[in-house]
Amino acid sequence: MKLSIKHILLSTLSLTLISCAVFFYLNKSTKKDFLNSNDKIETLESEILNLEISNLKKNYELLEAYNYNVVLNRLQTAKANELKLQEIYKDSIVSEKFQIKYKEYNDCVNLLYNTTTHETIHLQKKILDLVEKAGENKKNNLHTSTIQKDVKYTSSLILNKKNNIENICAKFDSLHFVINTYIK
Repeated sequence: MKLSIKHILLSTLSLTLISCAVFFYLNKSTKKDFLNSNDKIETLESEILNLEISNLKKNYELLEAYNYNVVLNRLQTAKANELKLQEIYKDSIVSEKFQIKYKEYNDCVNLLYNTTTHETIHLQKKILDLVEKAGENKKNNLHTSTIQKDVKYTSSLILNKKNNIENICAKFDSLHFVINTYIK
């Protein structure tokens, strides 16, 4: 009986030691896998952030191209007619109708100019700040979710700005047609 109790205790002790060894071995490999998967996740998040910033830059380039191709053309048209319109404005002091249309037209031209210059410059600065934050993120291993939110917000601002400028251009076109009737 003593021999069997010794065997039972020895086998229990050996099973306990083997279980502990297996537990520590499996726990160690799990930590390695966890660290490797964390590195992969951070790499993927960084790649996604870079793609979103690239998309943001492309949206901004589209806005700039629209400003250059469409808005600049309208502003040049307004500049070409400016002297004639000012002369008509001075000559038609008694015509309130023309003065109202001229003021509306002039406000639209100013709004178009201010929107395409000052506000797009503001957006460009925001994009540069986001690119800088993304670069700091790589160095400091910060979490990318806040930067991604800012990128998405700025991207929506760019698209809203483009829609706003398109609406101003449409208003300009209609006002320009009306005001051109006075030039002819």
